[in-house]
Amino acid sequence: MNRRATILLACVLLAIAPWTQAAGAAAAPNDSKIVAAVDSMTDAANRTFGKSTAYCAANHLPAGQALDERLKGYLAAMSAGTLEAMRAIASKDPLFVESTPLYGAKDFEMMDRQAESMLQSVKASPAQACAKLGTVFDSGSAAFFKDFTQQGYQEYTARRARFCARSPKPANCK
Repeated sequence: MNRRATILLACVLLAIAPWTQAAGAAAAPNDSKIVAAVDSMTDAANRTFGKSTAYCAANHLPAGQALDERLKGYLAAMSAGTLEAMRAIASKDPLFVESTPLYGAKDFEMMDRQAESMLQSVKASPAQACAKLGTVFDSGSAAFFKDFTQQGYQEYTARRARFCARSPKPANCK
């Protein structure tokens, strides 16, 4: 897996990580909570990739390719695929989605540092790095994000089951 794809996966995992926190009382999530969570993830990816994409687009790298438009397509695919997966997950496990916190100030600070670090890396080798960004953006389909989100949820539930299987049973397990 190339470095940009790894960064993509890290962004999505960062978005999924808060769901692993202990949840409160069960409640059916409403669609606005799901949409807000997906919007938050999409904003995180845009925040992380945006500076580098803008740099590449402003410097016409890679030549003849509209990298900023490709990022928009990537973000749209991320939103659509993740939204579909989250709605499916919510229908089976409403507590998972309901307990999902949105990003806070510290999360945005970290994303800004990641974006700046990525921009410096892109500036070090612009033609190659901008082309790799384009490859990452082109590989992000709605089906990929749906599968990726569902796989992340399955991994979470497996970790949670192992945690709750301990003896004595942890207090926050059913």
